Amino acid sequence: MSSQEVTEETRTYREVLEIELRSALREFERPTFGLFLSAFAAGLNVSFGALFMEWRLRFRRPFRRNW
Repeated sequence: MSSQEVTEETRTYREVLEIELRSALREFERPTFGLFLSAFAAGLNVSFGALFMEWRLRFRRPFRRNW
């Protein structure tokens, strides 16, 4: 096991929180168009997922047992 693997496994909660806060601040600094595109894609993903589930439940074949 290398020393880098050991330090990654033994981070304190403050170090983890600091890493996550830096990541969140980078997200805030993204361009507006990038944020819009990401939100739009997420909305399409959720919408089409729900639409597909409804379609699948509505047009499925009845359950039949073969035994």
